[in-house]
Amino acid sequence: MKVLVLTSRLPYPIEKGDKLRVYHQIRELAKKHELVLCSLIEEKPEKESLDHLRKFCSEIYTFPLDKMGIALSLVKAFLTGKSIQVAYFYRNSIHEKIKEIANDHKADFVFCQLIRMSEYAKDLEMNRALDYMDCFSEGMSRQAREGKKWQKPIFAREARILRNYQREIYNSFDFHSIISDQDRKLLDPDGVLDIKVMPNGIDSTYFAPIDVKEKFDLVFVGNMGYFPNINAVKYLVHRVMPLVWQKRPETSILIAGARPHADVLALGSDKRVHISGWVEDIRESYSSGKVFVAPIFAGSGQQNKILEAMAMERPCLTTPLVNNAIKAKPGLEIEEAEDEETFAEKILELLQNPAKCAQLGTRGRNFVREKYNWSKSVEELEAWANEQLLTSK
Repeated sequence: MKVLVLTSRLPYPIEKGDKLRVYHQIRELAKKHELVLCSLIEEKPEKESLDHLRKFCSEIYTFPLDKMGIALSLVKAFLTGKSIQVAYFYRNSIHEKIKEIANDHKADFVFCQLIRMSEYAKDLEMNRALDYMDCFSEGMSRQAREGKKWQKPIFAREARILRNYQREIYNSFDFHSIISDQDRKLLDPDGVLDIKVMPNGIDSTYFAPIDVKEKFDLVFVGNMGYFPNINAVKYLVHRVMPLVWQKRPETSILIAGARPHADVLALGSDKRVHISGWVEDIRESYSSGKVFVAPIFAGSGQQNKILEAMAMERPCLTTPLVNNAIKAKPGLEIEEAEDEETFAEKILELLQNPAKCAQLGTRGRNFVREKYNWSKSVEELEAWANEQLLTSK
């Protein structure tokens, strides 16, 4: 089959969760199908990135989003009551070009990643699949609760509009998927919509134990310009670590990831907190810490960083909310905590018990290898696409 793939960012290089998900979905789909990729871009892509994606895509089309166009689209969204999230990425001129590409290539179906791109796909005359990835409206609601005072009404407005849009756009697609059962329930609390859960996978041959010296006691990895990650490391350093340092003052932390926010960089004023920024091989960061700690209090999405750390045999400590989407066994495959006192207690316990760390790491890796596989992740999408093809004959 020929598949038209629509993404709001070029899927490579991988430094964000949405890019990681669609990159691996593309790799899996390309094993059996011909792919035509249409991606929005905000800066000119590197030749190496395009060359890499050509291993999986027969054609690649990129559409620049200029700053003036973004600004005008956002103003228009405010005036007309539209979603900022959707308006940021939508241009009528790009829509027309994508329709031309779809007609020229005569694709069997369109695979649209995220509701950001749904306006481009909803009127294409072919079978249509939408991957919500996670519940965007929940992310906006969280920022309305936790953001700066002037931001709260903006995020509250966006959450309200997105809740309606997510349900409305459902009827324009034939297949729907989301990353976790937790997100499905957030998007469809009444359970009336047919939305398949397609969890992320992990390349457990790549994310595997490597021979790197453990220079730090604790490690956190993620996009450090992303709101939930910023909050997580601030919570760790400001609220958890003072309790840890009272009993173990030498405890060190590595915070690794692209685009560190000013608030994250400020945490490095304590010499026990090391901020690395972008790392070429993120596996080295995972392996540099004895314990992976992620005090994330977010209710949507699936934390790839947890799965990757577990695959690297790092003992992981996170919140029950995060583990709800992962479903590892607490105390056997992962450790959980909900407040700073419990986080501190679990950190000290793990650092003082290397044998327990080793057991947790081994069980965690086995769990990820058994449950999280990219080829299994796209099975339901493949089955649906094959059914549509047979029906059309």
